[in-house]
Amino acid sequence: MLSGSSTYPTAHDALEQLCLDKETLHYKQVIALKYADLVYNGQWFHPLRQALDAFIDKVQERTTGTVKVKLFKGRATVASTASATTRSEPAAREAAILGIPAIAVSQLVKTGIETDWPASTRMAAENYGYMGPVKAALIDDAHLMNVEAQNALLKTLEEPSGNAIIVLVAQNSGRLLETIRSRCQILQFNFVAPKELAGLAALKGNGNAAEIVRLSFGRPGRTVEFAADISKLKDWQNKSSEFARVVAAGLPERFAYAAKVSETEDLDQLLEVWQSHFRGVMLAALNIQKPESPAPSAKSPFVFSKLKNAVPASPQNYALILKKIHDLGMILQTTNASPKLAIENFMLEI
Repeated sequence: MLSGSSTYPTAHDALEQLCLDKETLHYKQVIALKYADLVYNGQWFHPLRQALDAFIDKVQERTTGTVKVKLFKGRATVASTASATTRSEPAAREAAILGIPAIAVSQLVKTGIETDWPASTRMAAENYGYMGPVKAALIDDAHLMNVEAQNALLKTLEEPSGNAIIVLVAQNSGRLLETIRSRCQILQFNFVAPKELAGLAALKGNGNAAEIVRLSFGRPGRTVEFAADISKLKDWQNKSSEFARVVAAGLPERFAYAAKVSETEDLDQLLEVWQSHFRGVMLAALNIQKPESPAPSAKSPFVFSKLKNAVPASPQNYALILKKIHDLGMILQTTNASPKLAIENFMLEI
């Protein structure tokens, strides 16, 4: 059975964490020990105790609001808190008043081959949870987490606090531990039809709608990105044309290209350009649509028969090359292999 004397401190502590800033809350916890020491030693009328009271009274002016507590089997658990004097930003405060979930977004931190589960994500979810009735965290590129990071996340998934929602965005769910996948509801997002993307591409009215839709390859996010910034579209086209020239060239040109691109910071995007190129080539072989990448030049046409493993050219061979690009990406993301050597090895296989 719970008494008010044990339930009230739990609710009051939660309200203070919502209303007080970090420095004030920490100092209050420090002086609480001194306050208890003064009372224990019978120094109730000591001037220091009166000074501490003045500090606490000032702090409590901001500590006001509503706390809902769940009582179950002798335990008091905070279910939700709300306050008009929250230390959060105005937008978050308004979201809490309206009952909108507060969302903590995590971008995984990659150092070398290790992709870490940032402790700040859990801290943010715990702090932001006080702003509204629902806690939500969005973890992008979850497939890049190493085993240690996934085990740390698993602990959070096993013991979610309150109304918690965790969204994992992964390009390859097979990279996640089975214990994590078993605790998730998996949603597959398919490519969007070109007709639907055409409306997004035409919003900016720059006359490149058809090209944007073609290079987006069913991805609405990329369609919006290209339509909003035409320079990104041009950069994609230039990288695709350069790759077409390299594939049609000999090994010296390929190795020089491998040395060049291995030093870039956007290898992930470059691999997407390669995949986009060969998807277009494969679809052309199936007579579904024209090749996605433009011909490099009139003097040096892209000869498909020069592909080492594609004589004669066939959709099966292009599908094999796409798999090799995918495997290359996984090697670069999950191992400490030399990017230059890995790309050179790929160039030998196509």
